[in-house]
Amino acid sequence: MPKILNADKKIEKMDTEEYSVYIYNGVTYVPHYTNKLVYVGPAYDKTKIAYSGQFLARHGAKKESMFLWKRGTTGNVANVRT
Repeated sequence: MPKILNADKKIEKMDTEEYSVYIYNGVTYVPHYTNKLVYVGPAYDKTKIAYSGQFLARHGAKKESMFLWKRGTTGNVANVRT
């Protein structure tokens, strides 16, 4: 598990898990923070466009894994392209 130095220079474990991510044209799409089944890219806060994993795979995105802060499973994400 990744670790981080706190203000007292002590090493602490970060609360992370391994998740699937998709890479398309050099852009990494990560699971949305409130619903890990929906993927978002850079500038999601402005575009408000999210994607299903199937949509990304169908369009040629490569599935990989990455350690990220824990994601939720039940959050409602609008405007998901499937």
